[in-house]
Amino acid sequence: MFISPTMFREYMMPSYVDICEAAKRSGVDVVAVDTDGFAEPLLPLMQECGVNAMFPWEVKSNNDLARVRKNYPEMILLGGLEKEVINQGNEALIYDEVMGKVPELLKSGRYFPNIDHGIQPLVDFTSMCKFMTLLHEVCGNPEGEFPRMSL
Repeated sequence: MFISPTMFREYMMPSYVDICEAAKRSGVDVVAVDTDGFAEPLLPLMQECGVNAMFPWEVKSNNDLARVRKNYPEMILLGGLEKEVINQGNEALIYDEVMGKVPELLKSGRYFPNIDHGIQPLVDFTSMCKFMTLLHEVCGNPEGEFPRMSL
């Protein structure tokens, strides 16, 4: 975190609480926050505010979604798959990244698999299609609006 928990509580928490309360009054069930870096220390503070979802869970920042799920079972998790495995030349890493994380996290619920940030320029069409094909199959959704690729 760029600021201490004490400073977060003093300067940021009141606004987050106001936003979360307004969302709940309006019937919004999910309040999500986008955060970068190692986000695990931020979770208790976000929960105090009323935030119940976070993303993208950068892999290279040592975020471990299995650990997060164990410690925060009620939190909605989005992302957590290393974006660089989709880059051209890394196709062999796609299967291990998806299969090493997604099935168990899906079983635990409240998880939406995706890469841990935006698609990079090094991603080629074939790699992206292979990633999406595998992800759709693991999620039990074999349909989709993209060309299917053999794995």
